[in-house]
Amino acid sequence: MILKEPIVILANGAFPESKVSFTILKKAKNIICLDGATNKLIKHGLEPTLIIGDLDSIESKYKTMYKDIIIEKKEQNQNDLRKALSWVEKNNYRTVKVLGATGNREDHFIGNIFGILDIDYPMDIQLVTDFGVFQILKKGKHVIPSFIGQAVSFFASKQTAKVSTYMLKYSFIEDNISDCFSYTLNESVSNSFRVEILKGKVLLFTGHK
Repeated sequence: MILKEPIVILANGAFPESKVSFTILKKAKNIICLDGATNKLIKHGLEPTLIIGDLDSIESKYKTMYKDIIIEKKEQNQNDLRKALSWVEKNNYRTVKVLGATGNREDHFIGNIFGILDIDYPMDIQLVTDFGVFQILKKGKHVIPSFIGQAVSFFASKQTAKVSTYMLKYSFIEDNISDCFSYTLNESVSNSFRVEILKGKVLLFTGHK
């Protein structure tokens, strides 16, 4: 099975409702559903390309109907999102958009968010919610398309990241980010802003317009 990028993964959290997130889902060339997310996708008139998970929440009728595109992974040391991202990595895809990874259960939400930060995936992963986008920025210079007043936050974990930013309300030069709270609630002052990662990596959140 060869999929067209970006790979869209639908997790079994809150189903995308905002214009931005639902449009990504509707226009997706391929949709990988995580287990019970299949139930929600079909109820919205769309079909999965692939289904991955431990199959503890997918409806039995869909389990039978889509048996040819199911990859069952029973191991419990990873959640279904990490199982899907491991499959994407193994198959050499490089661009991924994850939807439905937030809402419903806060513990799943936190696990999904920081899972993409703490595991060093080689892919470009965007975790899109109804309110914004989480993405990883690694060492180097990054220009982020933006708009005046856009919500911007930075998070780090495990290691200290050294970061400089430009065209933000609260810009900083070669600051060490080593926690999940000190560099939140910022905002853009232009139609783009720049981030230079001198060491480590950060999780960037940008809000939808």
